[in-house]
Order: sequence, then structure tokens, then C-alpha cells
Amino acid sequence: MSIKIYYGYKMPIMNLIELLEWCENIRIEAEKVRLYLIKELYGDDEDYYKKWSDLQRMAWEVEKKGERNPSVDFSFGLSLFPVEDYILIIVFCEHDKLRDLIHDNSKVDFFGYWTNTDHDETEEEWDERKRLWNKVILDKSGIPNNDGFSFFILNYNLPIPKKFLNDD
Repeated sequence: MSIKIYYGYKMPIMNLIELLEWCENIRIEAEKVRLYLIKELYGDDEDYYKKWSDLQRMAWEVEKKGERNPSVDFSFGLSLFPVEDYILIIVFCEHDKLRDLIHDNSKVDFFGYWTNTDHDETEEEWDERKRLWNKVILDKSGIPNNDGFSFFILNYNLPIPKKFLNDD
């Protein structure tokens, strides 16, 4: 069986209050990125307003069926695994611009691990990744949501168009 943790990261251990604050700060930035992506995909507020109910229905269907559809799936979740002096993170998201909020974060280092292709790290570093990922998930159920903490940065609900909020 090949292992594919392509969006794996690590950051220094922190207490739960600090971790929640870090996640909430990511959420603030993710909301901005999601609005940018929606505008990029659907145009101005008027175009989005006209399409919103159909898009929201599609987003709910995607969630219900467990499908992937980046045109309506802006969900963004993290599985977090405290281990030794680190918190290991797996990112679940369909959009690079949202994933980059983790990848480019100054507190976070890339820490992916896979067995299906070559890697650029030294064997010593790769063995350390293997050891830590095994410790937190692979030696357990192998299901991130069962073995770590889950934090939803963004869920499947699309932001309500401003026009809906302004209509009386």
C-alpha cells in the first residue's frame, strides 16, 4: 500500500489556546481568499447573486456525495496531530491559494510523506518523517479524522451575496 500525505506540514508544539488562535487567524485570511476565488470564478457581485442558490445547492451535493468539485467546493479543513515537540498537520482543500495559507505560514514547515515516488530529502530526514507519521496516524486507524483533531477553516456553505443582505 502506498502512502500519500502530499499536504503534510509540521509546526512547533503549542497549547490549545494558541492553536485555536492560529487556526482562527488562518480562517480570517481564508475568508478573503475564498471571496477572491469566487469573484475570479463567477464575476462581480451581481453575477454571483444570480447564481448563488444553484451554486449552494451544488456545494451541498458535493459534500453529501463526498465528491471533489473546485468550482463550488471551497471547504478547507485541517487534521492536527500533537506529537513530541511538533504538531503535524494534514490539509484538506481543493484550492492551491487556500492551501498556500498553510504552506506559506511562517510557523509551518512542509512535512509531506509518501512512498509511491522519489523524494528530495536525505534518508535520515525521510526516516524521521516516516517515524512521526507512523506514530500519529499510520500505526493507528489510518484515518486522519479518527486519529487527530479536526478543525474546519471553511465549511461547504458559500458566503451569502451582499445583495441578499441588503434586500428588504
